[in-house]
Amino acid sequence: MSVTVFGYGSLLQADSIRQTCPDATNIRPALVAGIRRTFSLWDSAGLTDASHGSLQGMPYCAVNIELSKRSVTNGVIFDIDSSLADLNEREEHYLSEMAYAREIETGTEVLTRVFIAEPTARGFDFDSMAQLKYLWICLDGARSHGEKFYRAFLETTFINGAPLATFPDLLERADSYFGVNAATTS
Repeated sequence: MSVTVFGYGSLLQADSIRQTCPDATNIRPALVAGIRRTFSLWDSAGLTDASHGSLQGMPYCAVNIELSKRSVTNGVIFDIDSSLADLNEREEHYLSEMAYAREIETGTEVLTRVFIAEPTARGFDFDSMAQLKYLWICLDGARSHGEKFYRAFLETTFINGAPLATFPDLLERADSYFGVNAATTS
């Protein structure tokens, strides 16, 4: 049975989706109303994939969503069949809820699974390379859906209550370490 999932953080990046859900199909940009994206979930297991090199196992603060009646959050929806158990394991700190997403291109409403967790006390770690790497994965995923999508991501993603767009030095640091033209530092 096919399940549609809404990804709003590292699941914006196709490579990140495919690491866990190789059967993912029909990846497309979408919006969910009534939620706000925040860096508010401390992941003490850290970056788990071996491709992260020396950053593997280093903790960071992941994005999460919170209910917010006036907010709209962009992300991607995708369909999976056999990899749902793997995705649930990856997102073990989150609960799965159902919500309607609106496909950006067609306006079609789709019932989708959304992952949400209780926020943790520990927030974004501005000094952590693992945090920068996770941020870059999210940024790279957002960029892959076009400039308008990327700009909306920066305006609707919050660190300590402030939009990510208000942290240009942080964005530049993430790109300088992990961007396409960056030297391998992980």
